[in-house]
Amino acid sequence: MASKTILIFILPILFSIAFASAVMIDIVQKPDRALNLWPMSEKESQHSYVTIIGMSKQYYSVSESIDVQVMIHNPNFSCVDLDVRVFLNGNDGSVTQKTFSDQCFGENNLIPVDDVISLSLVSSGSYTLMVQVSNDELGFISANSKTFTIR
Repeated sequence: MASKTILIFILPILFSIAFASAVMIDIVQKPDRALNLWPMSEKESQHSYVTIIGMSKQYYSVSESIDVQVMIHNPNFSCVDLDVRVFLNGNDGSVTQKTFSDQCFGENNLIPVDDVISLSLVSSGSYTLMVQVSNDELGFISANSKTFTIR
């Protein structure tokens, strides 16, 4: 009975500790090794990596333009394609779209570089702004803004 207990309970624990130690030793010997502990597929959005800057109000007039920039918090996305779309809430199709290809940014992580995205909407309603940032190697990340209203 005692030998079965050792085989069933203690031996797997010892093997686990030995394997974990071997993996940790390998990691410590390669300090520049990049670990991707939580890989996300292309279809999963990473909302915390993109911030839409400039939408300070919830209500805008028809004649007023909405100026925004996008801040990227992921250093792997240093050169990206930026796609900005505005959707009328309750409608599937986008009302307006702007695309900026091959946007590379420096230390401030803002795109478009040295510019803002200026949006003008001509009809009243409730809208949602969606930003999609894509990179050929890494896929895409996106962020939705708060709903805003044009009066």
